[in-house]
Amino acid sequence: MKKKVTSSDIAKLAHVSQSTVSRALDPGRAWRISAKKREEILALCREYGYTVPSAGRTGMPKTFKVGLLLGSMEADLSDHHYMIRQLCDKLQANSYTLTLIRVDFSSRDLARNVRRILNSSIADIYVIGSSLLSGQTVELLHRISHRVICFNTNSFFSGSRPLPPWLSTIRYDFENGFAEAIGRLPSDLLEDMLFISKDTRTGEERLHLLQKCLTAGSPGYGKIPHFLFGSNRRSFGLDCYRLTARAVRENLGLLEKRRLYWTDGRVFAAALKDELERTGVVCGRDFEIVSFRTQTAQQQNYERLVDDFNYMVLDADRFANSLCELILALIDDPAARHVVVPMPFVLSNSLKKRLKNPCLQLF
Repeated sequence: MKKKVTSSDIAKLAHVSQSTVSRALDPGRAWRISAKKREEILALCREYGYTVPSAGRTGMPKTFKVGLLLGSMEADLSDHHYMIRQLCDKLQANSYTLTLIRVDFSSRDLARNVRRILNSSIADIYVIGSSLLSGQTVELLHRISHRVICFNTNSFFSGSRPLPPWLSTIRYDFENGFAEAIGRLPSDLLEDMLFISKDTRTGEERLHLLQKCLTAGSPGYGKIPHFLFGSNRRSFGLDCYRLTARAVRENLGLLEKRRLYWTDGRVFAAALKDELERTGVVCGRDFEIVSFRTQTAQQQNYERLVDDFNYMVLDADRFANSLCELILALIDDPAARHVVVPMPFVLSNSLKKRLKNPCLQLF
């Protein structure tokens, strides 16, 4: 009777310890050995017909823990709830779990919080926001470098420091999205454009990127006129609408009589449109608005939007799918990867009509 191959036999053939064979066959620990050595061990297992015994009597596969680090729970869950829900569904379908981990982002407690989380081994791989990449936390994260993914859904990775070479990243392709928008918008509108946003880091980054793309496409353009209002305090929903509407009313003389407004979000755009239309002008006839919208199958009414805006589309479903694929890829091979999710530009109905019929004067 042919002797059954054991993990000890595979270890001898591969010239490694038995524990190394166990790591190679365990997705939750495979990152501890090199991809080359793991592939060599897996090849020997296939050649000699060795399979991992089922885990326990239930035969259920061992789970792999993914930790999502959040700063302000309320803000982060509001900003990323579509992505988090999709990510949970995708990971659970692959027998992995997603754990939400609260982190104090204050400068006094941030490093201590991150150190405690890493020492607890609460997760096997960590997904973090770009705001976590600062100072001492980068040094702490370097300890588990091949198990860290940094995501950015707001703008683009920036700063004086280059990103660490060990860090995997995923982001929306804002630069190509802005370039596509500039290429499709009529030049007469671009020449009479105003950028309007809250005075935040995200607003400043988008203004900088817009200026960069506009200058690259047409070097003759000057500095983009802009209006940044309010404090750095984050606001959402109705509060954000009220702040924007009040800022527009108080500065109407500076903001009116433009042909194109580039805003930082749909709530900004709605407040701007309402306040401008109180003066007798009409969106789509007298001016156009460029804004952003999140698109997801979890909310089916996007095709029936009543506003007539031009949109930079952030596809939350595609972003979550790409992030899940990145996580699964890192489990098999810890080499750093960088994923960019496209961000298409969609023209407003009024502008589509104007471009189809150049003789039609809407402005």
